[in-house]
Amino acid sequence: MKLPAFFKLQFPLLHSSIFHSANGLAVLVATFFLWILPKTVIFSQEMSRPDTARVVVLGYHRFEDPPRDPLAISSSEFDAQLSEIKARGLRVLSLEEFLAWRQGNLRLAGDAVLITIDDGYVSCYNVAWPILRKHGMPFVMFVYTNYVEKGGKTMTWAQLREMQQAGVAIQSHSVSHSALDVRKGRSDEEYRNWLHHELADSMRIISEKAGAPVYAIAFPYGRFSRTVQEVASAVGYKLQFTVVGQKLTSASKDEELGRYVVLSGKPEIFKTAINFGGSMTLPGVVLETQPAAGAYIGDPSPLISAKLDGFGKIDPGSAELWLSGFGKLPAVYDPTTNTISFKIRDRLRAAQHTARVAVKSGGKRLQSDWDFVIDRKLLFDALVPENEGTSKTRS
Repeated sequence: MKLPAFFKLQFPLLHSSIFHSANGLAVLVATFFLWILPKTVIFSQEMSRPDTARVVVLGYHRFEDPPRDPLAISSSEFDAQLSEIKARGLRVLSLEEFLAWRQGNLRLAGDAVLITIDDGYVSCYNVAWPILRKHGMPFVMFVYTNYVEKGGKTMTWAQLREMQQAGVAIQSHSVSHSALDVRKGRSDEEYRNWLHHELADSMRIISEKAGAPVYAIAFPYGRFSRTVQEVASAVGYKLQFTVVGQKLTSASKDEELGRYVVLSGKPEIFKTAINFGGSMTLPGVVLETQPAAGAYIGDPSPLISAKLDGFGKIDPGSAELWLSGFGKLPAVYDPTTNTISFKIRDRLRAAQHTARVAVKSGGKRLQSDWDFVIDRKLLFDALVPENEGTSKTRS
């Protein structure tokens, strides 16, 4: 009996003298039902299980010794952070793997990290890349094309091509690094044409100059609107990143993928980002929170609250409220409304915050995180509305 080439390659045992006998077909059928089919069923069952993995996206900018401002980080601190990621056993994803996870084509065994670097400073090439290679970690470069080959601290296209050929994902940060939600007096048609230029031309230029497939964008300053998202999707961006740090799950939106922007002098941001805790975060659980998840607010002393109905029946007295940089808050639980809350008394000085509510249900500890940003510019924007981007929640 002559076997197809596929079976000869995939199952060498089948390519033996036994299959030249009269019993060859019977053995082939038995092999299918006893070996191949069970493995297929197990794989199908595994892929049908709920995806509970969480991924954090870290955002960096410059690498300097010593750092001149918060957007820069020293080489030693960066090295230590990568060592901490490795020590915690967190998988560092390539952008291709991250996209496969987002599309349901890759199942993660545990929580993971995606590392991104913005703008296109040459310190990424000279400082960060050697450290990342030492740790064997993939990463993503988001560059805005107007900044490439401008001399001084900027990278060249040759350097970006070298990185891309070595496996670094070179992606878009727009053409000019302008706030994409700001119209600046443009009409609707002018604004959409300008957005198309910023999004489509950066994709085209990077693809041509760096030889890279471009399907992800990091919005400059993390600012966006529905119109920005619509144009970005129409252009072909499958992944759209903001700067609202959050634990991403399978339920997260591809058009609003939050990143933790790592700052020097703010070690709590990195610690919060990679602290997944031992509790179970339930993907898809929707809580009514204040501030709303992903909100940009102007009040530096907000009321933080969460209505806990999404958890179902909880154990009495188990509700806790946490805030990044502060730890567990002395919050008050109201059983009549099933709400836990705490009013911040002093001004919150950091921009990005992650709030967490934790409860026990049936003896199991469950939690849900949400993020918000204190944007003091909104205090001015509220007085002088400029465009649709002044909305306080970026949805």
